[in-house]
Amino acid sequence: MARGSAAAPVHHIQFIGLTFEHSTWLAPASAGFVGLQGAYLQDESMIPPAIDLEYADHLRFERNVVRHAGGSGIALVIGAHDDQLVGNVVEDVSGTGIALDSSHAPQADDPAATSRRNVIANNLVTAVGQDYLGSVGIFVGYAASTRIEHNEVSLMPYSGISVGWGWTTEDTALKDNLIRYNHIHGVMSILEDGGGVYTLSKQPGTVIAQNHIHDVRRSRWAGESAVAAVYLDNGSTFITVKDNVMQDVAGKLYQQDQAPPFVTGNFTDGSDAGSQAVIDNAGLEPAYRDIVPARPASPVNRIKSIRSVASAVEVEVTSERAFPVRNEITVLRIGSREFMYSRYPENGDTHTLIFTLTAEEFDKAGADDLVSVYYGRGGDLGDRWDFGRFGK
Repeated sequence: MARGSAAAPVHHIQFIGLTFEHSTWLAPASAGFVGLQGAYLQDESMIPPAIDLEYADHLRFERNVVRHAGGSGIALVIGAHDDQLVGNVVEDVSGTGIALDSSHAPQADDPAATSRRNVIANNLVTAVGQDYLGSVGIFVGYAASTRIEHNEVSLMPYSGISVGWGWTTEDTALKDNLIRYNHIHGVMSILEDGGGVYTLSKQPGTVIAQNHIHDVRRSRWAGESAVAAVYLDNGSTFITVKDNVMQDVAGKLYQQDQAPPFVTGNFTDGSDAGSQAVIDNAGLEPAYRDIVPARPASPVNRIKSIRSVASAVEVEVTSERAFPVRNEITVLRIGSREFMYSRYPENGDTHTLIFTLTAEEFDKAGADDLVSVYYGRGGDLGDRWDFGRFGK
């Protein structure tokens, strides 16, 4: 925790190469939990983060790991100026991954309190919202001139990147935020009314550009509200949405209000040279790709075979630890894609599972995609078996 004040901010501190893990938040055990949105309570207080920074200028938070947190991950709560969150891993947290300007106060007339010119780049944010499902990967409140770029955001129950608050078309501090070059996938896995990139309120000068957003599907638990690659919710006006690649999504662009944004040149199938250039550039830059945990296969787990059967492909996995018979769906995850059609072999061996993929599904799986098997709705919520990279 680092807390300055408007008159005396903490400043010019670097946090590099540290691991923060096993923090907790016990309030729901005694007071219960009624969530609002984005890891906030009904009174708009915040689920407490493992790293809590207030009135902080010129900080650099680089190549750190925040994981196994009972609250949220990293929060620059108020009055953050010229800070950089670069190359960090935030995974397996109960609430939101990274939050900027999370005080929920529109500080348009208070330069010291308004968060400006901050950078959130080259971070891996994955498996957040593990307990508080309305949490998001990266949250930005009433901030200005924020750069959110080259992040990989994946595998969470609600929205990937959420920028804005207040549901208003009135002027606030919100403006000139740049959301570009991000790789967002496997989000919205449980809830509805959100998307890969989600915005709220008037944001003149904000740009959502050249992001690769895919595998944002409507879950079996979702109701009737929209699910989209880019979701412009109430008040989201004067925002430019351009040159994004949107693949395998429940909806491409959802716009709540009729006043502009400005939408141009977005790709939807990834088949042309322009969209391939966006895909190749999105996500972690080469200098930071080493932050991705390898999660090698356990010696007792292995992919036994991959074989073609008629027009389908069967993936057979085996483990010394049995796959028990349960009243839960067994899921094979390859990268961000999930497959739920499985069976035991004919001899009834519970140490082996056979999953069936269509030929098209198999073709979309990458050789470097990580493979796991788990029960239920999320790989960190119960038993899980890791098999390393697909290597097809």
